[in-house]
Amino acid sequence: MARSHAVLLLAICVPALGLVAPPRRGIAPSRSTIPVARRGAFAARAPVLFASDGDDAVVEAPDIPVQERLRLFWRLATPYFKEADGAKLQFGLLLALVLAQSSISVIFSFVGRDFYSALSAKDQAVFAEKTLYYAVGLAVATPLTVLYKFQRQRLALNWREWMTTELARQYYSDQAYYKVELDRDIDNPDQRLTEDVTAFTKVSLDFFITLMTAAIDLVSFSGILYSIYPNLFYAIFVYAGVGSFTTVQLGKTLVGQNAEQLLREADLRYSLVRLRENAESIASYPVKKALF
Repeated sequence: MARSHAVLLLAICVPALGLVAPPRRGIAPSRSTIPVARRGAFAARAPVLFASDGDDAVVEAPDIPVQERLRLFWRLATPYFKEADGAKLQFGLLLALVLAQSSISVIFSFVGRDFYSALSAKDQAVFAEKTLYYAVGLAVATPLTVLYKFQRQRLALNWREWMTTELARQYYSDQAYYKVELDRDIDNPDQRLTEDVTAFTKVSLDFFITLMTAAIDLVSFSGILYSIYPNLFYAIFVYAGVGSFTTVQLGKTLVGQNAEQLLREADLRYSLVRLRENAESIASYPVKKALF
């Protein structure tokens, strides 16, 4: 039922892409006065407040409306498909392969129904015929599935490469790397240029394909299921709705935890780089003290 939950999971996945910063606990930051997780050099600037006196109080940050999140997401996602050479062609090919995959699933559902019906009725002629259909379907579906996975990963990789290059160009231009250091609202921009771009492109593409596949499957299989047993059709809708609502409610806390994890990992990588750069000076320091 994972695909049936895709629409309502948007409430979790969009903040996880870095379009909103969750509230943080009051811990002393290592590099910035107001660290905002998952924001980086290209994400939204949501004001975040937290206690800085070392206590564990959580101060809620003003929430960003869903419309604003979607608008920011659109501004981040669309430039690649507008400016990069061949991006629209690759995206169109991926859409065609997604449609082909869904069509194959529908065809296999009909073939499987007749196959098991013939097996139950011990009809040897129909069983042999449907077995042949299965073999032909597998011969067609296998290369399409491989091509679909290859195209999906290639598009994600090309998108990541283009976005990283563009952000690096902007980061190097007009002394932006220096001006970013003066802006205390941005933490670890050098780390965000690599890690957040990877997460943004991969999760965005995966989530879009999940939504599209769920919509196609909903249209394709609803008629089949309703024709078989209408009451079961309604029961599945109720089950999917309850499951989606529960998943969203339980998953809200994971957004903040994921953002906190990314921030701490970025700080750790930055500290390790500084340690490597100054290894000789630290090793020659007269006071021998554990670093951790």
